[in-house]
Amino acid sequence: MRICAVLLILTSCLSAQKSPLEVVGVQVPAEYKISGVAPVDVNQDGRVDLVLATARKGDEKDRILRVHLRATGGGFKALADFELKLHKDFTAFLVADVLPHPGLEVVLFSGNRAVAWLPGKTGREQWVSLFRCRFLLQVPRSGRMHYLPELAHDLNGDGRIDFLVPENQSYGVFVQSDAHRFEHRVDLLLPPPTTADAANNGGTVRVTRRADTISLKMPELEKARSGKTPRKSLVYLSEWNWRPRLLDFDGDGKLDLLVRGSHEVFLWKDLAHQESSEPDARFKVPVVADRSRLIDIAYSSHFLYLNADKLTDSVMIAGDQRSEKPRTQILVFEQGAKRTTKDSPLFGDRGLPSQLIVLAGFTGATDFKDVNGD
Repeated sequence: MRICAVLLILTSCLSAQKSPLEVVGVQVPAEYKISGVAPVDVNQDGRVDLVLATARKGDEKDRILRVHLRATGGGFKALADFELKLHKDFTAFLVADVLPHPGLEVVLFSGNRAVAWLPGKTGREQWVSLFRCRFLLQVPRSGRMHYLPELAHDLNGDGRIDFLVPENQSYGVFVQSDAHRFEHRVDLLLPPPTTADAANNGGTVRVTRRADTISLKMPELEKARSGKTPRKSLVYLSEWNWRPRLLDFDGDGKLDLLVRGSHEVFLWKDLAHQESSEPDARFKVPVVADRSRLIDIAYSSHFLYLNADKLTDSVMIAGDQRSEKPRTQILVFEQGAKRTTKDSPLFGDRGLPSQLIVLAGFTGATDFKDVNGD
């Protein structure tokens, strides 16, 4: 069997004797490609291990999850320490401590369930069913296994891992009990998409209602039957939802959920004890994500803590569409600033930023870091 070397850059402890970067080689069969990489300490010995999701080239149904444990000398063995042949319906994974078992477990998601795999165990002992769900990623594409560590959180501060699971236009909240069982607390329903969100290139469907009858017309089908246009897909199914952010919005010490839509921000407070599917608050976004922003490389929206008041603030970055020359605007919205109101504590009624920064040219892939450690 041919072997190819995959080089990964791993961070190590900063010290006067050690470099902050370390290059380590990991061997993977040449006929397999890597679709997901999880750098975690699987056996909790203080060294970073690797969990690799691989798929055979040309046969993407042949997928193997490989666990490579870091040796004492810092390298990896020629072969994986543990391997798992993946069932065809698994679409995503993460690695976390979800069971009273030494080391971490690999959590695997399919379209209707989440299970834990215990590396090192065999037979039925290696599997533990966690909960049933309607996971967003129903079918694996191109053999890929998505690594999604952001699904695991300690929502209530009890030291146990809980889950925020993306579903079709909703999020499922699963909280772990004292008995290490997961309770389906609530489904957080996202409002239906706007016309701009739902638009696609697959044509239109017209529905009319008269008395007790409903008529369905597909103009694209009628044109195809008449020979005026070539046949194409009549139905386009898109399962989606917005990316969530878990932060303490109001400074009460509890995790809240912020979801940024195209025109609004949706807020659920105290996520671990949330019982309502509907958001607690909705705020209009000052710079909407309309069609013109699809080609704006600078456009991004961020929620973070900008000062020491423990309240969630927001930064929006967008290209200046009114300028003749390329310019990027950075709009800073501080919660509780003078221009905000009780009903709209983040953006205010008029959506005016507390600070505006204008840069010449374009920006992209903006991120925020605490540079000076304050």
